[in-house]
Amino acid sequence: MSSELETYAFFFNRHHDAAQATLAGLPVEALNWRPLPVRAGEAPDTNTLAGLGTHVAGSQRYWLGEMFHGRNPARDREAELAAHAGGWAELLADLDEAAQRVQATLAGMTPEGLTETVQYRNAPVTKRWMINHMLAHVAGHLAEMALIRQLWEAAQAAGGRRQRTVSASIQKRNAASWSTTRRRF
Repeated sequence: MSSELETYAFFFNRHHDAAQATLAGLPVEALNWRPLPVRAGEAPDTNTLAGLGTHVAGSQRYWLGEMFHGRNPARDREAELAAHAGGWAELLADLDEAAQRVQATLAGMTPEGLTETVQYRNAPVTKRWMINHMLAHVAGHLAEMALIRQLWEAAQAAGGRRQRTVSASIQKRNAASWSTTRRRF
């Protein structure tokens, strides 16, 4: 494996380790908890750890398992983000399977293969671009996961009072603008 591919493999492993550390040992309640309550009839403004973990695994399978090989199957991103976990072990197993697939894909590559292109949104992108896109995408979600865990732990320490107070002020301040600023990848 080339040094570039080894570097990609190293960072995907670090991302996987960070996801495991964030999720391991949490109760089901924490995995399915949202920092902001969902208003009746509205889409949630925040994600859960279960949804993000499922989405990270799903996006890795999609990008480096399917798109990488020229297949573009239908994918339900919204269902990934809406996923509920029955426990952290099942969520980690899903992430483990996706991580193994990523490592196998990288191990089977040559440096020349990084310049190969596939179609994405009617434009050619290189496999190098896809790998870097996934690294950045996963890193962003890992930061979100770490923040959600910290918010959950703070809410538990405060008996839930802080979560409700912060949620109300954030929702009031962002009610008009939040939906227009959300960007989906």
